[in-house]
Amino acid sequence: MKKWRFNGPLLFKLTSLVLVVTLLSVGVTTFFVARLAQRSLETRAREDLSADAQMISLSLSEALAAQLSDPGALQEQVEFLERLTKRTIRILDASGQLVAGSTPSGFDLKDYFAAYVNLEDGSVLQVFMAKGEISNMSRRIARGSILIAIVVAASAVAVAYLVNRSITNPIQDLLAMVRSLQERQFGRMVLVRSTDEIGQLGRAFNELSEILDDLFETISSREGQLDTILSSMDDGVIAVNMRREIILANRAAADLWDLPEDVIGQNLFDATRHEELMRILEKTMDARETFTSEVRVRPGSERTVAITSSPLQDEKGKIQGAVAVMRDVTSLRHLEQMRQEFVSNVSHELRTPLTSIKGFVETLLNGHLDDQQLLERFLRIIAAETDRMIALINDLLDLSRIESGKLKVNKAAVDMKKIFDDTVLLLQSRAEEKQITLENNIYNPIIVEGDEKLLRQVALNLVDNGVKYTQEGGRVWIEAEEGLDHVEFIVGDNGVGIPSEHLDRIFERFYRVDKGRSRQTGGTGLGLAIVKHIIDRHKGTIAIESRVGKGTKIRITLKKIS
Repeated sequence: MKKWRFNGPLLFKLTSLVLVVTLLSVGVTTFFVARLAQRSLETRAREDLSADAQMISLSLSEALAAQLSDPGALQEQVEFLERLTKRTIRILDASGQLVAGSTPSGFDLKDYFAAYVNLEDGSVLQVFMAKGEISNMSRRIARGSILIAIVVAASAVAVAYLVNRSITNPIQDLLAMVRSLQERQFGRMVLVRSTDEIGQLGRAFNELSEILDDLFETISSREGQLDTILSSMDDGVIAVNMRREIILANRAAADLWDLPEDVIGQNLFDATRHEELMRILEKTMDARETFTSEVRVRPGSERTVAITSSPLQDEKGKIQGAVAVMRDVTSLRHLEQMRQEFVSNVSHELRTPLTSIKGFVETLLNGHLDDQQLLERFLRIIAAETDRMIALINDLLDLSRIESGKLKVNKAAVDMKKIFDDTVLLLQSRAEEKQITLENNIYNPIIVEGDEKLLRQVALNLVDNGVKYTQEGGRVWIEAEEGLDHVEFIVGDNGVGIPSEHLDRIFERFYRVDKGRSRQTGGTGLGLAIVKHIIDRHKGTIAIESRVGKGTKIRITLKKIS
């Protein structure tokens, strides 16, 4: 069965309730007052009628005494008294015969109040009053009562409306305040108009609004600080709840895992598509322990991420989820690999000449010191290997000084045409031995800003590599392309070339495309690494392009001085 509900504003409900109660009260009161008044009138009418009958009997005593001498006198006296009292009067003898008076037409005793008085001669005096007179008076009293009830009800409703409005208006203000609080519009106040319970409630709401305003400002400030801290962190941070839904992710984490903007609330696996990350966080929540691991961002990717995951617990120690702090350690792992390769390469580069020197020395000590020709040959080899180690150590020292920033760059105006002219002159004899054409195609002075000594080392390394790795009858050349603020120098050759898979690592220390051939040409594997660091210190750029069997071009860019 459907329950009946009275919908509407509170003011309408309260006023309607007062109206109903007032109408019921006034109606019931009016009903009982009318009934009481009617009964009182009937009682009063009977009493008055009895009194009138006694008075009439006294007035008829003389007429009764003179009846024998004057029979019409009694009738006249009765008619007079009827006109005077406005009552119906009858006199009946002992046998019930009408002696005086009259009976109205359609007379019915039920419609009249009657009073009876026994007269001295044995006759009976009957005095009648119509009940309609009482009914008319009752109706007049009822109409008056209803009018008074209407006035009272209207007054009560008006008063109730004013009183109810004084109650509902503050409640409406409080309701508007609550809605503003729901919309996070804190600090709004309500006008307190009284000191009663409604007024106390209004003051309590005002105090609550002030407290919530301060609390929200504090929370907003802390959230802003937390967002600023998380956004400025290089490490990625992701937090999930027990349903594996993301509840926090900073910008670094979004960039690392390519997360969408609306990632909050999404499932971790759906957002990252990374099973290992999901497994680590689930393991953390299940074991309630901190775990550290390294994973690849994507299968086949070299990008490595170190993850430290910890459980999220409330004040009571109940697990709420887990948080993972992620750091991109790709560069660190690459540097560690380079360090390991560097140590291995240095050890290998030093061991090879030292092994040769030790072998030749042991041969000579075993009885070949008298063979002058063999002695001279071995000593030449030992000297060459010693020079190779000295060159390697010098290159290592130069590279260390450049990388550490201890090498001071004395910038000045440097003529690169002259530097390349001197370099060509220095390497010309070596080029002629291989019948290589070595030419400088820079015909006019080009002044750049840089350290002349370091730039000479760059030119010597680049041109020397060109001569080393160009077969007999080849060509090595230098040219320049001038821009508005910079000059690009090109050292090219038509030598053996470099496979494309080696170009990304060609500027690394000890990196060789063909290690055997590099050692035969006397290279240390550090030349291009030194060149790159020198160019970087000059705020320039260096790039390489090469094709196997076609040759190589190395381009360096330096700042020009007008």
